[in-house]
Amino acid sequence: MVLMGCLATSVAALHFRTVESRDRLSRSADAIIGASILLESVETDLLTCIAGQGETGVLGTTDTLLVRARSVTLTPVAGQPADLQGSEYRFASGAVEGRRWAGETASGTFEPIVTGVGRLRFRYHNGKEWRESFDSGRVGTLPAAIEVAVWFAGPASEAVVSETESGRDSDEPPRSPPDRLRIITIPDGPASGGKGLP
Repeated sequence: MVLMGCLATSVAALHFRTVESRDRLSRSADAIIGASILLESVETDLLTCIAGQGETGVLGTTDTLLVRARSVTLTPVAGQPADLQGSEYRFASGAVEGRRWAGETASGTFEPIVTGVGRLRFRYHNGKEWRESFDSGRVGTLPAAIEVAVWFAGPASEAVVSETESGRDSDEPPRSPPDRLRIITIPDGPASGGKGLP
């Protein structure tokens, strides 16, 4: 009886560890697929983005990005330019959300694109240096490139780089490298002259 009890306990523990591992792998796979969809969506939006009018261009901070572009639409909005569209991305409550709309006014509800995110960061290269925010309506041009960095929540993203590698100040908490990183060059952005862009 004691032997049977020990065997049953071992089998139950193995079963629970297997289920836990399967769930963790499933969450990791969902996060990786979602991050790939996010990066592809942002890149597609930026390839059609133009600047020069108030309703077009890029408006972004470290955790939000709004892209206005001209494109072909099959359902024009009455009284608005038929080819104007918008896309918006934001980080909220452990997820990256997005929405798209046609016309000048932002509309529609945000839908989750990727969940299980610990941190999202957008950075903007103005042709000379990386910036934490960008407003093409104010500067009259697009950024030369946009960096999209995603950190997943959980153990996979908790490995920390050394202080010398990260270049952080001593007052900042240590940070791991991003789990997904893409630098997207914008065709109509200013020429960087090779400075600061990898």
